[in-house]
Amino acid sequence: MRQDIHIHLDLRLTTRTLIGVMTVMLLFGVVDELGSESLSLSTYYPAPSGVYTQMITTNNAFLARNGGNVLVGTSVLPGGLSATGNVVVNGGVVVNQMGTTWGGWNEAVRLSNGANSAITYPSGGMFFGMHANRNFYWANTSAGTYPMILSATGDLTISGVLHAGCHSVAFGNTGTTSCGANEAAIAVNYTSNFLSMAGMEAASGSMNLPYTQINYINFPTGGSMLCCKIQ
Repeated sequence: MRQDIHIHLDLRLTTRTLIGVMTVMLLFGVVDELGSESLSLSTYYPAPSGVYTQMITTNNAFLARNGGNVLVGTSVLPGGLSATGNVVVNGGVVVNQMGTTWGGWNEAVRLSNGANSAITYPSGGMFFGMHANRNFYWANTSAGTYPMILSATGDLTISGVLHAGCHSVAFGNTGTTSCGANEAAIAVNYTSNFLSMAGMEAASGSMNLPYTQINYINFPTGGSMLCCKIQ
């Protein structure tokens, strides 16, 4: 004689537990479709807001789109983009004007420090600097050595050779050789001991050799003269 055994189990779940169980079952059902780690997320300021320890974007990133400020390593708000530390740019830098004019010039770059400011070599030493007195200094890597200084009053001081519209013109002992229009021969390099120009001359060789004053002598057999135009 067969007997049937009937067992009755009562399972009581709260609404919160039931939702959790159904969520887990749903995730297991679509787990193959969630194999990617990429996430497309659009958020809008001011809500929602949060703190991110790291954020990577693979397309456009719009920061302070509605006119706010972007701060990097600082909480000070001087305006626009503010960064504490070096800003490294692997590429060109394009600076648009700020809309402020001074003396009819559109202002693009402003030195906020009123003291002396400089652009330096990576290995040290000043390359280009602007003094608080508005003088411009071009320098080598030796401290306090300035091969060229342009003062705010218009004076130019150089310690090297000034090439101002100059070029060398060769001449011989036949015919006539002249400098160009509005040019003057200010020095002569000669290839013989016969000189013809009154003024300054250098020995045969470089135009940069020291010059000495000469008087009229004989015609040269050949050489070159330095013709310059300074207006």
